[in-house]
Amino acid sequence: MKIGISARRDKKRYFVNQSYLVLFNNEIVPIFLFSQNMDELLVLCDGFIILGGDDINPSLYNEENISSNNIDEGIDELDFKILRYSIKNKKPVLGICRGIQSINVFFKGSLLQDIVHKEIYHEVKIINNSKYLPCIRKNKKEIVNSYHHQAINILGKNLVLLGKSNDIIEIVEHKYYPIIGVQWHPELMLNEFNNNLIKDFFYLVKEKYVR
Repeated sequence: MKIGISARRDKKRYFVNQSYLVLFNNEIVPIFLFSQNMDELLVLCDGFIILGGDDINPSLYNEENISSNNIDEGIDELDFKILRYSIKNKKPVLGICRGIQSINVFFKGSLLQDIVHKEIYHEVKIINNSKYLPCIRKNKKEIVNSYHHQAINILGKNLVLLGKSNDIIEIVEHKYYPIIGVQWHPELMLNEFNNNLIKDFFYLVKEKYVR
């Protein structure tokens, strides 16, 4: 099984943080996706993970830049290209941190450009069952990490709210496509819940979408 991973870049190179590699094993091969040869790489993938990273260009949700940092329009387009391909080919997507924000903006939602960051860890209350990941069940409460300074404001079209912490949207999924987003970093907190989240996503890819 092959999972496409959205690479990030600085001024010198594309990269994927090593922390994400703990999610993979001998049966799951990561394919790092970057602008060069993107079309050739996409067709190899059975599912996708859109990673965290710097801020999304506010012009994509029709706002001026108030406090968005390190904008890279090439990375914005890379994430959107993954989403377009996944929709066309019905491939599952998991968005992590910035990844959930990319999903929301892609579906015509907007972001809060700067939120008050109080705690590294906090509670998420799950308010709806996930269609795709069994570990996300209504009325559960889970502790997650928090490393973001932006968050979903207006929810994108056909995205379903699954979990919140106070006033911050933490989990969403698409009503019709197997696209799920979480605002935290499960790879940095591999407790039972986050392990199950990753396992459920890989199971979704393997059992329903691998040809």
